[in-house]
Amino acid sequence: MKPKRMSDARLIPDEVMDSLRRIAVRAVEEDGY
Repeated sequence: MKPKRMSDARLIPDEVMDSLRRIAVRAVEEDGY
């Protein structure tokens, strides 16, 4: 079984991706970058 990163990414709901992006943005803002 070869790992398919693209297919795995497609299985992730857009809502989850958006939430992860928001968390990342908040972390960056808190760090002051």
